[in-house]
Amino acid sequence: MKKALLIGASLVVSLGTAAQTLNVVVGEVTYKIPASQAGSMDYADGSRLTILGKTFQLKEVTRMYVDHSDVADNSVSVTYNGSAAAVTVAGNCMSHLDVTVNGSAVSIVQDETVDTEISYSLSGASDNGSFYMDGHYKATVVFANLSLICADSAAVNIENGKRIAIQLVGESTLKDSKASQGKGALMVNGHSEFDGDGTLNLYGYAKHAYWADEYVQLKKKFTGTINILYAKKDGLNVNQYFLQNGGHFNVSGTLDDGIQVSADDEEGGYATISGGSLTIDVTAAGSKGLKCDGNITIDDSKSAPTVTITNSGKGKWDSDDQEVKGAACMSSDANVTIAAGQISLTATGSGGKGLKCDSTLTITGGDLSVTTTGTTYVNIGGNQEYDGNYRGQLDRLDDAYTTSPKGIKVGIKATESSTGLPVGDIQISGGNIHVTCSGQQDGSEGIESKGTLTISGGTIDCNTYDDAINSSSHMYIKGGTITVYSSGNDGLDSNGNLYFSGGTTVAYGTRSPECGIDANEEEGYTVFFTGGNVLGIGGGNNSHPTTQESTQGYVTYSGNVTAGCILTVSKDGTVLATFTLPYDYSRGNVILTADGMTAGEQYTVSDGTSTQTLSAVQYGNGGPGGGGGIAHPHRRRAGRQAEEL
Repeated sequence: MKKALLIGASLVVSLGTAAQTLNVVVGEVTYKIPASQAGSMDYADGSRLTILGKTFQLKEVTRMYVDHSDVADNSVSVTYNGSAAAVTVAGNCMSHLDVTVNGSAVSIVQDETVDTEISYSLSGASDNGSFYMDGHYKATVVFANLSLICADSAAVNIENGKRIAIQLVGESTLKDSKASQGKGALMVNGHSEFDGDGTLNLYGYAKHAYWADEYVQLKKKFTGTINILYAKKDGLNVNQYFLQNGGHFNVSGTLDDGIQVSADDEEGGYATISGGSLTIDVTAAGSKGLKCDGNITIDDSKSAPTVTITNSGKGKWDSDDQEVKGAACMSSDANVTIAAGQISLTATGSGGKGLKCDSTLTITGGDLSVTTTGTTYVNIGGNQEYDGNYRGQLDRLDDAYTTSPKGIKVGIKATESSTGLPVGDIQISGGNIHVTCSGQQDGSEGIESKGTLTISGGTIDCNTYDDAINSSSHMYIKGGTITVYSSGNDGLDSNGNLYFSGGTTVAYGTRSPECGIDANEEEGYTVFFTGGNVLGIGGGNNSHPTTQESTQGYVTYSGNVTAGCILTVSKDGTVLATFTLPYDYSRGNVILTADGMTAGEQYTVSDGTSTQTLSAVQYGNGGPGGGGGIAHPHRRRAGRQAEEL
């Protein structure tokens, strides 16, 4: 007992003089107690020493020493070195932590009394190391030039269900292995918020690269980079929502979706991109670049984001649902809203889509570029696959066996709707939209709405094989500048009424019976001109107003148009409208209206080299070919002669 008393007295004397910190080493863990905090240290039974509420068994203490090192309160540092790991714990929080080190596997559990945030800094490298943390209070985890590979679990597994602030310093890499029992190389049970300016590289060889049970947020001041470089399944799989306000998030090398956001309740499953850059490149059959159960929103509430998604995956047969599932760059089971940013979507596989959502698409701003190059994917019951090479008649196949390429597709089949009715409205009031669908097969449409489609602003340019813009219900053109071109079908195709009340529209359709503007006349629908400037040209007769409820006059004629020319409509020397014509068209049927045109009045139509005077009508065909036409020798457009149209 005297020896114990002497040891206790020695410690008190040392800490009471020049010493700053008492270091208590237990195996690979060092507890650092500042002299200013140590207070009374209870030494009992010759076997136990209690400091700041933590009791050490002396037989487990490797050594104790005093030095002049500084200690940051509420801090833990873990340094990996090959097959070993060293842990340092600040004295003020040590009584709340259960720390276990087994080689290079580190486990730290916070008790329920923790009421101050603890910061865990991880650094060093190990080819078979891991970090596990659990608790009931929010925490910070710092990846500081960390390199961890774990053979049987996640490299980093944070079971703490509270807010986890993840700070990136330098470059860190996390990998699991094929034998891992974890859901990702990085697993976070709580909601993770990223900050810092470092880089994090993730490889998920068992399942996902990054699995999050709650939301994931990249904060506005985050300037770092997260790279998902391989995943056997999804790159990021998150079960609440994904928020990106800054930083750079890059996904590639996945064997399923790039980012999948699932709903764990009625409010979740959404993604909001408000800043930074999001880049996704996926290749798997039936995969989605960004897939959400809920809404996708791209806005500029923080700073205009950049979104670039490429998908080269083809379609695939889903044996559970007994139908073909197509690949897509961006897919939402709910709504998509685009208000700002630079968005580029490219799908190159058969049946691939640029943007797909099941409910409503709203575009109010931003620059959206969509490109698809594939043709239709066919898989008959999982037994016969045609990867863009089906040569039969597609309209004779059950819908479940096919998926067609689309630039933008909004809505679901009537059979999939809970009401039995198609769902899928499109509302465009701003932004710049460019869609190219080059697959030479039916279904290669630019913008398709399974509901109504309304355009009241923005600039829209579509170049497609099938319909450039198609709606299953009524189509409303209220404003904006619209230029559409179809090399194999109609320019504008409405399966309801087609209403024009504003904006400027130029619509090219292919040879007869297709046309520039087409309302579903077989079902009793028609075109209404009440405002706006419209030029439609195609091989067949364009749909025209059939009722006096269409109040603005229009003219029809047949002839040629030349790429690059500017066509004007005037009355008594006053120009009512101008149209810039981007493509050649020979021997086409033209319908033309402009703001201010009145039935029974004469109007002059000129393209700068030829001029004709035509009489406007209010409804009826107006006699295509009447008044002659504007005739020119045709010119070639890139890769195709005008005659092909």
